[in-house]
Amino acid sequence: MDKKLTTIDCLIMLQAAYPRLDLGPQTIQVYQLSLADIEPRLLQAAVLKHISTSKWLPTIADLRQGVTELVLEAEGQLTAPEAWGLVMREVRLVGHWREPTLPASVRQAVEAIGGWRQICFSENITADRARFLEAYSLISKRKAQKLQQMPAVTEAQEALAEGRMKVESAVDGLLAGMNGSGKQSTDNNLPNTENGV
Repeated sequence: MDKKLTTIDCLIMLQAAYPRLDLGPQTIQVYQLSLADIEPRLLQAAVLKHISTSKWLPTIADLRQGVTELVLEAEGQLTAPEAWGLVMREVRLVGHWREPTLPASVRQAVEAIGGWRQICFSENITADRARFLEAYSLISKRKAQKLQQMPAVTEAQEALAEGRMKVESAVDGLLAGMNGSGKQSTDNNLPNTENGV
């Protein structure tokens, strides 16, 4: 029976793929702590993708970005031009008199440039397109950054936004989480399963 894949297995794979670099115990510990919230199969896919495209050892940020890209691809994340094409299709199909069927991020971009009726009655669709592409790109970038971010950072931001703690407490919590002495997150942005580590 195959043993369950763990974060450490993914790091061993990295060490084998880049044998000229010796990942010391402290480096392995930082990678392990910083990637522990990611489901190991997803992390393995990001590792394999990186190994196949880069001759350099990935940073933690590279791996988290790779996982984020895989998640967004699996969700069918549209490019900005694809999203605009969807908006134009809905304009033709439903017009201003009915509500369009749009993914949440596309709807957000539509609202950011004045709303559905604004697009339907536009006298300068070229300018609206440019504004939509910019808004959609920004929304997509923020979504990717939020997915890529470590749960400890997200928790600190949420706590700050809710006014539950001061900046110093948030930083202390973040550092405690990185050292493994802080509360473990169960509400992560990236897919999470027990990884046996």
